Amino acid sequence: MNQNAVIILLLSFFFLACEKKQNTNLQKKKIKLQYVAWACECPNWVTLKDIAEIEDENSLAKKSIFIEAETEDKELPETLGCNGDIIEFTGNFYPDLGYPKNYIKTKQKVDKARVFKYSEYKVIKSNYKTTHNSG
Repeated sequence: MNQNAVIILLLSFFFLACEKKQNTNLQKKKIKLQYVAWACECPNWVTLKDIAEIEDENSLAKKSIFIEAETEDKELPETLGCNGDIIEFTGNFYPDLGYPKNYIKTKQKVDKARVFKYSEYKVIKSNYKTTHNSG
């Protein structure tokens, strides 16, 4: 096999692998997340499975997830994000740990975490009225 054939073969494998990875990213998934009001600038969303299975708060905090809206018009309104809110998001995780694009870094050191970029959301449970009761 000559050198050009080897290069073409290697490039073909590379492009096929990249195409497969991109196709995987196009398949959006639905996940239900619950908001946890940590006393930090940390990621505040946790899967319902993790909440059910993990009793230790430090371990649960390490499983927390940042969220990021795919477009501005899909950002959560201020009435969502109360402790205990549950939302079903449709989207994908970033391939690596990181911060959402709109994350504002402060002096507080916050570790990188999983980021779920969503294109749609559905409110399952909102605690806005109970936490903001003008009563």
